[in-house]
Amino acid sequence: LAMLATSDGASFERVDPRIGAADDARRALRYKPSAELARRIRLRDGTCRHPGCAVPADDCDVDHVRPFDHADPARGGHTEECNLMCLCRRHHRFKTFSDWVYDLQPDGTLIVTSPEGTTTMTRPSGPLGAYRREQAHAETAAWDAQQRRSPDPSTAGSRSHSEPTYWSRRAARLAAERDRTAHPAGTGPGSPRPSEHGRWWRRNAPVASKVEQDVRALLDELLDPPPF
Repeated sequence: LAMLATSDGASFERVDPRIGAADDARRALRYKPSAELARRIRLRDGTCRHPGCAVPADDCDVDHVRPFDHADPARGGHTEECNLMCLCRRHHRFKTFSDWVYDLQPDGTLIVTSPEGTTTMTRPSGPLGAYRREQAHAETAAWDAQQRRSPDPSTAGSRSHSEPTYWSRRAARLAAERDRTAHPAGTGPGSPRPSEHGRWWRRNAPVASKVEQDVRALLDELLDPPPF
């Protein structure tokens, strides 16, 4: 993007990724879509939407999934993003004169049903369609992470926990500090008792010195002599 921005003649256009961002209630009752709406359909689809067809969207027709009602446009088949798709001229005519059923979802997913009942689903392969799928996956991953931290009360029942706040984290930290002060390491309830006959204790056990005992007794007599 940085290289394209500094190249001669390059330009960038911000595209609103929201579904139906280019829809117009007045133009929805006209058969021919606006240039902006047709360009969004091609950016979304990428190729012909018939299963197995790879004709680029720029060489396709923008067709109404539900036929436009020329006698009464308000009755159905509006010229909106949720009712438009790219079809090459061959598959455009095939859709018009065959008994196949085309069902377009709001996100651009197309479900095609043959007269025998076989169902095929295709997804838009254009940059706008790919961006929407990436955003949907990111939102799903973020929601799953949020549910792992704090489950939804409606689904988790009594096991749900509120999201930790600054004050709850501070209270937990102070409680841990008070516990460490009241019970130093190795003295708290449930702390394992050290082995009384361990190898380290046998190597470092205090040794009673007879000289030290005699010195202590002499100091006691000099500093605190008996009253008789």
